[in-house]
Amino acid sequence: MKIAIVTFHHVINYGSALQAYATQTIFNQLGYETDIIDYVNNVNRDDLLLQNRANEFRFGKIPIIRQLYMIFQWYDLKYTLRVFNRYWNENLNLTKRFYSNEEIKKSLDFNYAAYCTGSDQVWNTHVSPNSKGVDKVFYLDFVPEKAFCFSYAASFGMDSATPKEKIIIKDLLKKYKFISVREIAGLKILKEIGYEKAVQVLDPTLLLSKEEWINFSKPIKTPKHYILTYQLHKNHDMKKYIKKMACILNLPIVNISFSWRGYLESKYAAYGISPEQFLYLFNHADYVITDSFHATVFSIIFEKQFVSIYSDLFNNRIQNILEITGLEKRHLKNYFDENLIQETIDFYQAKKKLNIERKKSLDWLKKVLKNIEDNYEQKY
Repeated sequence: MKIAIVTFHHVINYGSALQAYATQTIFNQLGYETDIIDYVNNVNRDDLLLQNRANEFRFGKIPIIRQLYMIFQWYDLKYTLRVFNRYWNENLNLTKRFYSNEEIKKSLDFNYAAYCTGSDQVWNTHVSPNSKGVDKVFYLDFVPEKAFCFSYAASFGMDSATPKEKIIIKDLLKKYKFISVREIAGLKILKEIGYEKAVQVLDPTLLLSKEEWINFSKPIKTPKHYILTYQLHKNHDMKKYIKKMACILNLPIVNISFSWRGYLESKYAAYGISPEQFLYLFNHADYVITDSFHATVFSIIFEKQFVSIYSDLFNNRIQNILEITGLEKRHLKNYFDENLIQETIDFYQAKKKLNIERKKSLDWLKKVLKNIEDNYEQKY
């Protein structure tokens, strides 16, 4: 039997890319074939990406500045798109490309036992200023009537939804037989619209073992010892903290960057690396400083001394995984704190808690798959 998955996969983002691979892998390990529906909305289309970034740039409405901005961004986007397109095509079992809900309805081969909304911020209405609220594709609006629909670790990525969004979401979720979300905040939103049966599960990246991720990684040249940094949000205090910690620990900084300008921030800029090389950097780092959810996740998986910094946006994701693993103290609350990064983390307890949650997540998923089998047998 085969399951169709819709998720954020075609995004220049390491967490998105790796969670899509993990979701596919877990279903395969449990005995199911999968197709990831290659849906790319207008926010993430390769041919619109440069224009979209210019639209988001705060001076993007000034013609001359907009043109200069696009010239500077062009090479970075061309380079990273080539890297990510290779990754998507080599590692994900993709359908043909679709750009809209209507296209999928017309052209998808609907010969699937079930349809799954996968993980990542698929239900976040504020991922990009270019977004237009609820994207119905990620709520499986295209599936035939009475098809078996469920979600695994879907994320709203936010603490609340507007009254208008809640009405739309409530209607779209009627077709789902089982719903699981990644964060407690997601359960709260679902309860507010009257859905009480949802459960919280782990992000799919946490369902694969450390050894599986090491085997999937690919080497990249690095210093023998280093602090790894991955910063997604603008934060000058975070940059100052990173430089200060590098001086205190007497270690070079390896900075993961999507821009050639990353070389201005550290001698060792991991520029335009692949998702597999991203994993390698985490596995070989001495310390990690990040404001990224998935970078925090991989710091835990690879058992690294790390510090997580909350951005002003979507903090609940990082907070949630730190609470699950009992590592709440790894949240940096004070940029003058020079001791946190050097404090030894008790990964024995963290792994123990993680294994309990991993079993819960897999047990829930196996229950859903058993229901799919029963439903399939009744139909055929």
